[in-house]
Amino acid sequence: MIRFIALVACLATLACRQAPHRPNVLVIVIDTLRADKLGCYGFPLETSPNMDRMAAQGIRFDDVIAPSSWTRPSMGSLFTGIYPRTLGIYRELGDVLGNPFTTLAEYLQGVGYKTFGMTANPNTNRVFNFDQGFETYVDSHVVFDWMGPDDQTSNQAVNRLNPARTIFKEANEWLKRQNNHPVYLQLTLMEVHEFDRGPLSLIRRDFRAHFRDQPEYKYLQTIKQVDSDIGSFVADLTSRPGWEDAIVVLVSDHGEGLDDHTSVTHARYHGYQLFESQVRVPWIIYTPDKRWGQSVITERVGLIDFTPTLLHLLNIPTLEGLDGRPLLNQDGQYTSGGRDYEITETYFRDSDKLAVYGSTWKYFENRDQWPGLDPQELYPRGVKEQGHENSQWTKQPQPAMETYLTNWESAFAKRPAVHDGHELSDAELEQLRALGYVQ
Repeated sequence: MIRFIALVACLATLACRQAPHRPNVLVIVIDTLRADKLGCYGFPLETSPNMDRMAAQGIRFDDVIAPSSWTRPSMGSLFTGIYPRTLGIYRELGDVLGNPFTTLAEYLQGVGYKTFGMTANPNTNRVFNFDQGFETYVDSHVVFDWMGPDDQTSNQAVNRLNPARTIFKEANEWLKRQNNHPVYLQLTLMEVHEFDRGPLSLIRRDFRAHFRDQPEYKYLQTIKQVDSDIGSFVADLTSRPGWEDAIVVLVSDHGEGLDDHTSVTHARYHGYQLFESQVRVPWIIYTPDKRWGQSVITERVGLIDFTPTLLHLLNIPTLEGLDGRPLLNQDGQYTSGGRDYEITETYFRDSDKLAVYGSTWKYFENRDQWPGLDPQELYPRGVKEQGHENSQWTKQPQPAMETYLTNWESAFAKRPAVHDGHELSDAELEQLRALGYVQ
C-alpha cells in the first residue's frame, strides 16, 4: 500500500506538469505459447500469419526468457517487473500477488487509463489478487479441478474454459461503454494451454484438419486458431477512431515441452522443468501507424523487463526497486546493455530448480533429485535437453554461470510466500474458503 501511495503521488505530480496524449494499450497473453512455433520465430509451417504480420510491422524480441515455467509466478513478474521470489509466489496452493506490489494496470490507472482485464486462466483469478488496478476484471468462470470442490458447473475436469472469441466479445462490450478516456485492455487466452485436453480442448472443427502430419498437430492447430481470432480482433479494434496509434502487445507467460524431452520425467507440459521449450516465449509490440518501424531485438532479454519497457514507452515513471529494466526508449529504439544472464526458476509442486540462460549456453541446477537429471547440467542454446543423455557439464563446465547464480541468489533472497497478505473482501474470503486455502 505504501508503494502504491507513493506511485499515486508521483503520477499526480507528473499530471500537474503536463497532460500528454496517452495511446490506448492492448496486451494479449497467449498462455503456454512457445516462441519457436511461430513463423516469425523461424517455424516453417504457417501457424501464425497474423502474428507474423504484426511482428513484421513492429518490434519483435527474438530471445525472451520467462522468469518461471508456469503461470502465476511468471504472470506476477510480467505485470510488476519483480522476480517471483521477491513477490513470494512459488506454489499453486494459495500463493497470491501481494498488495504492496504495483501492477502495470495500477500504473496506467494512475495516469487516467480506464482498465479492463479478463482471464481464461483461473490461476490469475481475482482470488489470487491479479485484479489489482482494474476497474473491471472478469475471472475465469471455470477453475482447475485441484482448486476446489467437485462442482459440475465450474470444474474444469468437465467444463471448457472460455475461448478467445468470448474474451474478445466481452472486451468489446466493455469498450462500448467507454468514452474519451485512454483504455488499457489485458486479456489472457487459453486455447494453446488446452491443446491436449481431449473433448475439453477449445479447438474448433474448422481448424482440426491442419498439420495432421505433424507429431504435435493439436498444439499447432490451437496456435493457428488463436492467431486467426487475434487477427480479426486486432484488425477490427485498430480500425476504430482513437485506436490508430494504439500499442498492441502479444506475449506469453511460458512455453510447453511437447515431444522435445522424451528422456525426462514430467517434461511434456510445463512447470516442472526449465527447459528452453518451456521458458523461451514470444514478445511482439505492434502499432497500426507503424511509427516505430520494424525491428528485431536479437539480444537476450527477460520477461521481467516487460512492465518497465511498456511504461517507459508511454513516458510513465516507475517506482524504484524494480528488478526489470526498460529495453526501449520512447522512440521504440532498443537501449543496449543489461544483465549478463537471465535467471528462471520453478518450485511447481515437487520441483526445485533454477536455470541460467546465456547467449550460447544454458545452465541448470536441479535441487530436487529429479529422475534422469543431474544436480548440475549444461547444454548449448538450441539443443533439446535430455538430462543424463546429453548434458555437457562434466565436459565443458561454465563456472561463470554457476558463480552468477550464486551471486544472484544472494542479491535476491527468497521472501516468504504471500497467502492472505492482501486485504480480502468478504466475497474473496468466501472463495478462498471454498477452495480450501483458508479456514
